[in-house]
Amino acid sequence: MKARLAYVAMAAASLFLLPAHAADNCSGHYINVGQSADVTDLGNGNSLIVFKNVSVNVTDDRTSPIYMTSGDCVGTALILNGATSASGRCSRKDKDGDIYSYEFSLPAGADKGSWTFVGGTGKFAKLRWSGWWKETMASGKSAGGVWGGTCS
Repeated sequence: MKARLAYVAMAAASLFLLPAHAADNCSGHYINVGQSADVTDLGNGNSLIVFKNVSVNVTDDRTSPIYMTSGDCVGTALILNGATSASGRCSRKDKDGDIYSYEFSLPAGADKGSWTFVGGTGKFAKLRWSGWWKETMASGKSAGGVWGGTCS
């Protein structure tokens, strides 16, 4: 059970997720594969989890600069009284070697999280994108979902 929750938390790490909302001008899917999860049992079904995963982003717009980018995500998840919250950072690289990084969060008990670009190199250096994400599947060490946001 705790291992499953650890990988659910890792999915949260992996930016971007759900059918686009009216104000969204970018959207796509993500795929995560868990690399590690260190679970601290806090007792009474509560846990603190530190995780790392590999993530791939697939945008709905194949001309987007973040289409088919990949990289690593690290973060923490806290499970208290049956509600999971999570936060962390991810960095992804494109085919040209340019990197972008973003922060993600999932409030306790929520089914949808948020993400915000925090920096990058090359073509990503001045981007200030942000949005939402939602996990839509999890199986073993793999998870995935949909995302949307403002990418302009």
